[in-house]
This record gives sequence, C-alpha cells and structure tokens, in this order.
Amino acid sequence: MNRRAVGSTSGMLAGLALAAGLVLAALHTSCTPSRTDSVSARDSTSTPVVPSPVQDLIPPNTCRVRATIVAIDTSLMRGSPTDPCSKFHCRATVRIDSVRGYGSSFVRPLSTGETVSVTFVHTLAPTRNVYPEMKPELPGLMLGSSFVADIEGGGMGIGGTALGFTVRTYALVE
Repeated sequence: MNRRAVGSTSGMLAGLALAAGLVLAALHTSCTPSRTDSVSARDSTSTPVVPSPVQDLIPPNTCRVRATIVAIDTSLMRGSPTDPCSKFHCRATVRIDSVRGYGSSFVRPLSTGETVSVTFVHTLAPTRNVYPEMKPELPGLMLGSSFVADIEGGGMGIGGTALGFTVRTYALVE
C-alpha cells in the first residue's frame, strides 16, 4: 500500500467524523426547547390540552353520532336471569341529531333525523345500579336524553337479516 493512499483514507475519515459531529450538533440544537417553551412547561397555570372526543379516531364498524332517546322498549329480554337486560331496559329508539363521522367498514350510513333501534350493552340504567365496579360510570339514559356515542353494527346477517345497532358507552349532552 503506498503512502499517498493511506493519507487520503485518513483524511476522508477525518472529514466523515467532522460531518457526523456537525449533524449531531444540529440535531441537539433543534431538539432543545426554546426559552419560551421551557418557561411555559414550568408554568403551573397553563391548561393541559385534552383531545376532544370528536378528534379521536373512530373505530372500525362504528358511526359517531349525537342522538336523543325518543322511545324506550320496556320489555325485558328473556333468557339468563344473570343477564342485566333481563332486569333493566336495554333497547331504545334513538333519533340521530347529527353524524360526527364514520369508522372504516361501517356499511349502513345514518342520516340526521333518522330513527333507529339500538341495544345499549350496559343497559339504560345508571351503571352504578348494574355494574357497581365499572369505571368510568355511565349516568343512565331516559326519554329525551341527548348523548354522543359510537354506534356499532347495522350490517346484514346470515340470510340477509338486518343486524341491529349497539352502543357500549356514551356521554350525556346537556
């Protein structure tokens, strides 16, 4: 190996080391918070940013709606005596007040003003009466209650039978 080839290799390595150092310095500088960022991070009076439910991703096979209870099916489901729907009302007719969005694969579009039959998985009663350990607690719904929820289902079952809509959780709207 001749001396000239070795010298150019070591010079090239020194150049690469210098370039890597400059890149690391630039990254460190860009990731360091500015003075205003660090002051606001220490400010205990600043309000934390809480994402709105509307900004959350909508799960597949669901439609996020604002709706109102227009009728409650007062019949109790028959079957297992341990099923909460055999003791509390679980089905209601709801009016869709607005559609906030759809998750992928939701096959049946809902329209504002439309009424649909919905089964509430955790019943229409306050969950403290049905599922005392459940957190967060659901306050219960009654005739005229407005709420925001992700409605699931609405597709077609075996033999072309329509599948019902289901609500797992909701938030009351005043």
